[in-house]
Amino acid sequence: MTTGEAASFGIDTGGTLTDIVAVAPGGKIYIKKVDNGASDPTHNIVSGVTKVLSEAGLREEQAGRLVHCTTLLGNAVIQRVGPVCGLITTRGFRDVLELRRQRNPVLYDVFWKKPPPLIPRSLCVEVTERVGADGSIVTPLDLADARKALRKLKAAGVESVAICLINSCVNATHEMQLADLIRAEYPDMDVSISSQISPEWGEYERTSTSVTNAFVKPIFRRYIGAFQRKLEDNQVRPSLFIMQSAGGVVPASMATELPVQCLDSGPAATVIAASRIGSFLGIRNAVTLEIGGTTAKSTIIEDGEPRRAHESEIATPIGSDGRSLRGGGYALRIPVIDLAEVGAGGGSIAAVDVGGSLSVGPEGAGAFPGPACYGRGGTRPTLTDANLVLGCLSSDFLLGGTIKLRPELASKALEEHVARPLGIPVLEAAYAVRTLANAVMARAIRAVTTERGRDARRFALLAAGGGGPGHAAEVARQLDIATVVIPPLAGLFSALGLLWSPPEQHYSQACRIALADPDSQHQVASILSDLQGRIRESVGSSDVDRLMVFADVHYVGQFHDLTVPVSDRDGQLDLSGVRAAFEAEHERTYGYASPEEEVELRAIRVVLRHKLDASGDQRAEAFRQLAASLYVATAKNESREVYFGPKFGALRAQVLSRGDLTEAPLSGPLVIPEYDTTIIVPPDFSAHRDTSGCVILKRIA
Repeated sequence: MTTGEAASFGIDTGGTLTDIVAVAPGGKIYIKKVDNGASDPTHNIVSGVTKVLSEAGLREEQAGRLVHCTTLLGNAVIQRVGPVCGLITTRGFRDVLELRRQRNPVLYDVFWKKPPPLIPRSLCVEVTERVGADGSIVTPLDLADARKALRKLKAAGVESVAICLINSCVNATHEMQLADLIRAEYPDMDVSISSQISPEWGEYERTSTSVTNAFVKPIFRRYIGAFQRKLEDNQVRPSLFIMQSAGGVVPASMATELPVQCLDSGPAATVIAASRIGSFLGIRNAVTLEIGGTTAKSTIIEDGEPRRAHESEIATPIGSDGRSLRGGGYALRIPVIDLAEVGAGGGSIAAVDVGGSLSVGPEGAGAFPGPACYGRGGTRPTLTDANLVLGCLSSDFLLGGTIKLRPELASKALEEHVARPLGIPVLEAAYAVRTLANAVMARAIRAVTTERGRDARRFALLAAGGGGPGHAAEVARQLDIATVVIPPLAGLFSALGLLWSPPEQHYSQACRIALADPDSQHQVASILSDLQGRIRESVGSSDVDRLMVFADVHYVGQFHDLTVPVSDRDGQLDLSGVRAAFEAEHERTYGYASPEEEVELRAIRVVLRHKLDASGDQRAEAFRQLAASLYVATAKNESREVYFGPKFGALRAQVLSRGDLTEAPLSGPLVIPEYDTTIIVPPDFSAHRDTSGCVILKRIA
């Protein structure tokens, strides 16, 4: 995680707070949470970095690798707050963004409205040109027509432009000509080129991805520029990397060109940390549960690697059942960690509707006013209020005591909005809120296991986020999962994951290759050669740890693809097992395979992974030192009453530190409060601490 005399930093910026995890020379861990500040978040972030350096006794020049992720881009898209952007497309394709896809995320809701495009129709301009599906030039680009379109965009004050021409994924000549024209005549205008951002089939998906990149590109460029200037002003000159949604990091200079690939970087960092910690423990198959303030997210890790996808959405609304309404956001054709998200977090609001039904989320209380127990003016009950009333949370230990909770305000909110409408006592109302939230969280895990053809029972559950360790055991019980793993710094896990994330680049190229074609091996080799040329041109070949090649495959006539490997671990091309791998995955995902159908390759993908600056053993040792330095025995004999529902009732739960646990299992009920989270061990679970410092919960038969 760090080498020589330099410190490594992982910095995760959320909406309100920034988490900083630093590893100093020798492996000692430093952590800090800082307020982002309303006007200039970079100022407080850099201030946090300099304070950590000072606490570690390090000079400013000893700041080495700094890996950063932020919610800035996602929030900009969700709130539609960004620069004036334009789109240049082929004549006849102006309405691609308006038409979207024939998909209604809410079945039978005839009143559902599509979200407005990030670029209005008035700023979508057409040019005369045409490329055929085979890559041939049907109509040459009319440069006079292009100049006229650009003058219109410039007059409208467009700051950033997306270029997305029909079939440019197989021949980018016209897009590159347009990009050169813009750079020559309007050098101040940011350019996003679809053939460089998402050179794949799917006209709407490619256009939406390119438009989103154009929308956030000026925002991210200015943010990173301000961040680097602030660092420089404080004599801090680290190597700045940015986390991507697919789980790798790239230099800041590359990230500012393709910021769309960094939209969902925080959850990706959590998953990378989970996969690395799982490998230390010998857990190759795990499912993650990260619970934040308003949502819970889950993904699966198989054979040590997180499951990835090549399409996602941003600004996806969450339905009344807590699940994301896919099809209601902006489509992105980019590599991502395959996550499922539900609207259940610590700040999710509990309510009873006119029909007497209880709901938890998706509406959240936010940081301000926050849960009722924060005493900041909030009057509606949240999951945090319910947990406080049940005894799962301490009123004076949140974030090490920096936030004081008020149980009387939590009880009042639950009484007024849940208990009285349902005609039940406040304690039962709080338990109902917690139980319903657990059920919603379990849906996220089912979405990435059962709905992907996986049996959740064969996975360990790794809990993270501020709320994950407090709910993980009960969620695991619902899914019949036997083992729960709670790592150190679970509430700062995303920042920790940044330190484990290797530099990584993703490249892809659309194609149409029949697998049965005798020339298929040669065709794939030719595409792979071109992609490797792009790799050498952009990043060179030094420090390469692994080159992985994949293909998007489907039966001829299918719309959706499945991604399977077409190379061995050394990156050598191997098509011999593609059909078998595809049909095995097809059967696992959809429940059937069709051996008689023809199979077609639709895209070739290359993932280039670089080496980290330290070995796995060094990172494991740093992780062990982290656990040893942060968690010590309390030498106290405390307990408090916790209500575990009708089956167990109210029980005295022993209050411990992680340092009090040993490798010998200790039966629940237990409460383990920590700086960034609280671990709840129900009566039917045991807990022990392994040599890595993780708390392991086991279901008691």
